Amino acid sequence: MLIVPSLITLAKDNNGTMYWPEFGWNGIGDLVPGQGYQIYMRGEVDDFSFVDLGGMRIEMQEKAPQWAHEIAPVHPNDKRTLVRVVNMLGQEVSIDNQEADTPLLYLYNDGSVEKRLSK
Repeated sequence: MLIVPSLITLAKDNNGTMYWPEFGWNGIGDLVPGQGYQIYMRGEVDDFSFVDLGGMRIEMQEKAPQWAHEIAPVHPNDKRTLVRVVNMLGQEVSIDNQEADTPLLYLYNDGSVEKRLSK
């Protein structure tokens, strides 16, 4: 059974354009196979089935392709980088603007902290 047009209240595509039959508005145009649509109905349709489109249906893969398994996992924390430098009060500071021998905390992306004296 096809959807009865009189039961459609509103239909929208992924771009937010609408088909609004109550006001004679069709901003969607023709439905494109493989695209997603949301349809708000006035009533239920119990025996709905998709029409055979002669091979135009997009088939989904049930599992990840082999090339996805071959990609080496890379985590952002694998490479240690400096996130920020703070003084002993926890205020972010610029290394260049500190007096000599000021204790500073160097915070890294892997959660480690180094305490150093400014130069």
